[in-house]
Amino acid sequence: MYIGWITQPNKTILQLATVLLLSLVLFYSAGCSRNVTTSMDASSDYEVVSMLPVPDSTQLPAVIKRLMDLADQQYYKSKIPEAVSTLERAIRIKPHYPEIWARMAFVYSSLGEFGRSIKFAERSNTYLSNNHPLKQFNDELIASAKGK
Repeated sequence: MYIGWITQPNKTILQLATVLLLSLVLFYSAGCSRNVTTSMDASSDYEVVSMLPVPDSTQLPAVIKRLMDLADQQYYKSKIPEAVSTLERAIRIKPHYPEIWARMAFVYSSLGEFGRSIKFAERSNTYLSNNHPLKQFNDELIASAKGK
């Protein structure tokens, strides 16, 4: 069946639009994935999207996990000062968890404060034992910040 309105220029535009749409779908499905966890709270269930692209340690104390979840929520609601305060509180409670320091590095990197970002990522690396994905994240963040 011949459709008269699909001329050669229209076919080209249609092909370009199809390629663009497929590229966007592939980009968002592959490159923009986030670490999503479901946390159970006494009052409700909620989903938390982590700032970090790697999962947190399963051995984190509940209080630290809750504070990091809260900081993640605050960050994604653009409440950056509150997220920093929450992470600082977590550091005061348990300063030896690399996930907290990595989140601080991420926040400061997103704010363009690369010197602080490097400092926090390096501190995170000092507390790592066998978390290779987090080490890689920190190292990439440091390299990116040094390149700015």
